[in-house]
Amino acid sequence: MSASSFDHRLAGALSRDVDTATLDRLDRMVESRLTGRSISRRRGWRIALVVATIAIAIPLIGTATAGIRDTEGPFGYVDATGFQAEIDAAKEVVPLPAGALWPAFLKAQDPNGGYSRNGGRFWVEQVAFCLWMDSWTAAVDTSDRASAKVARDTLLSVPTWTLYTSPFADQSYRDVLDRSLAGVLAGDTTAARDASRPACP
Repeated sequence: MSASSFDHRLAGALSRDVDTATLDRLDRMVESRLTGRSISRRRGWRIALVVATIAIAIPLIGTATAGIRDTEGPFGYVDATGFQAEIDAAKEVVPLPAGALWPAFLKAQDPNGGYSRNGGRFWVEQVAFCLWMDSWTAAVDTSDRASAKVARDTLLSVPTWTLYTSPFADQSYRDVLDRSLAGVLAGDTTAARDASRPACP
């Protein structure tokens, strides 16, 4: 039988109405096939399907998690030398309050570690933010208006910093900064200091 002849006969058979008796007979045949040994076969197929799914999923999960590891830093990674270079370059340009010094902990801690690229600048600015917050609260508390104004103006410029605009800063982090700066804007040292604690422990 040719393919075209078979297709024609199949189309004809499928286009005819099937009577109720034939449908009942087909239902009984299917039901009988699904009992007894066929149940164990179905279970076998289900197990095989689960095993096949797992076999496919595990490599995909591995690939996905590797992708997450590779993209966890929004800019990729650098080694300790590169990270330290970022820190050193940022310290040259990020302003500090008069008399303040960069803390000793601000450095690449693990010489064999991997660090998020551009994270050095972010970290330096975070430390600077905290130092400026300390400077502002101290100046307000001692009524040093000139120092308070410099610190206030610097803090209110933070939304233009990498600290605020970088992908490292998610919305919850920016909310912390916003609440801190709202306190600064209101001249409320307690509110500003309390709001800044998640960024400046």
